Amino acid sequence: MATGKIDAVVCFVGLFIGTWVFMLSFGWIEAIYNQNQLGSEKLHELWSVEFGTVTAALVIAAVLVFYLLENRFLFTAKKKIKP
Repeated sequence: MATGKIDAVVCFVGLFIGTWVFMLSFGWIEAIYNQNQLGSEKLHELWSVEFGTVTAALVIAAVLVFYLLENRFLFTAKKKIKP
């Protein structure tokens, strides 16, 4: 399937170019990038829960979304079975 290969190449090239553009322009945007007054923010600190709890929730959410999309549970209509 050639379209999948082309999509992968376009995606990779876009990531590569975006990374380089960010790297080359970082000197101009560094003040905005580092403007946060709170320092490093982490989800488990913002939500006041343990690190493992947030990690487990994210893993479960990722597996659930993968399962639903892989089985197309959300995007398929129920087929009527005729006797």
